[in-house]
Amino acid sequence: LASRSYVNGFSYSYGDLALCKKVCESVDKYEKYLHVMRWLNHAKSLSSRRDASIKGDLPPAEKTSQYVITKDMSLDQVILDTLSEQKEISSLSFASENGLDHQKLVGAIKSLLALPTEYIKAEQKQISKWELTNEGKSFVANGSYEFLLYSAVTKDGILQKDLMKMPNAKIGFSKAMTLGWLAMDKKHANGPTVFRKVDGATDVVKAVLVDIENRQNVE
Repeated sequence: LASRSYVNGFSYSYGDLALCKKVCESVDKYEKYLHVMRWLNHAKSLSSRRDASIKGDLPPAEKTSQYVITKDMSLDQVILDTLSEQKEISSLSFASENGLDHQKLVGAIKSLLALPTEYIKAEQKQISKWELTNEGKSFVANGSYEFLLYSAVTKDGILQKDLMKMPNAKIGFSKAMTLGWLAMDKKHANGPTVFRKVDGATDVVKAVLVDIENRQNVE
């Protein structure tokens, strides 16, 4: 402890917590060891804070989930402390609820699994999360390209050259024609003109994307 702050280096860990409980039983033996006493006083403070947070003695503003996660606590301690109170946790949910980096949390879990002594067991689950792209979000807000194009065609029709000035008109026009929403009169007196082929159209693409946006994580 002369060259490091904690048992396992420079982060408070489960090793400090466990050793602190043992040393506290015979603290008189270590009074002559300056670094041990320095570490012990600090470890006792953190240990007491942890116990107080579990019992509910800390103000609500200082709590995070079941206990306080301080900058001095290592992730392996956080994991072991949590599992001492709960049967199991989801790393994804736990990281989100406590403002932790999920990748770092997973790394700590793997480190605990690699120890010679079995402290925890872990089961890997595949989580698929549906998330809209910027284009998808645009469809949700405004409608798909084909529906926007269809909506721009009036009862009397619109010149194809004017319709094709719309953003993403080529994609929308091709899709709308495939769906049978539009028809074109190439021999119209004013030039190629696009007309509505159906009285109403349903923007299925937008409906599907709205449904995806409202979904939760799917295992």
